[in-house]
Amino acid sequence: MPVKNPRRGNNAIEFALIFPVIVLLAFGVMDWSFYFVQWQTSIAAAQAGARRGSQTAMSSGPAAAAEAEAALAFSTFTPRAVVGVTYVGSIVNPDIVRITVTAPYAKLIGITPMPTSCTATAQMRVTNLL
Repeated sequence: MPVKNPRRGNNAIEFALIFPVIVLLAFGVMDWSFYFVQWQTSIAAAQAGARRGSQTAMSSGPAAAAEAEAALAFSTFTPRAVVGVTYVGSIVNPDIVRITVTAPYAKLIGITPMPTSCTATAQMRVTNLL
């Protein structure tokens, strides 16, 4: 008895070969998208901290105000994240507030290789020197 359609089943084989690639791409896009959202949040937190530190008088401690504001700005995104904030004021320019926010990144799905932390830096000059 002759076979009616010798190409029968090719679609299932092609789908089985291409499906893992499509899944890997889709999950990779989701992972990287979530990483970029958290990275942008780190940038916004660093900018908010530097802005608060630049508006705080040198006598009141702009470093502490900047650190608190950066931690608060980042905690609205992920309250469980531990945020490391550093203040760098140089001897030549003590009126510069530089905030570096480093937050660990927990992978959403974890299929693709990803960075383990998000880091952002912002710098501003203290406007209220009194």
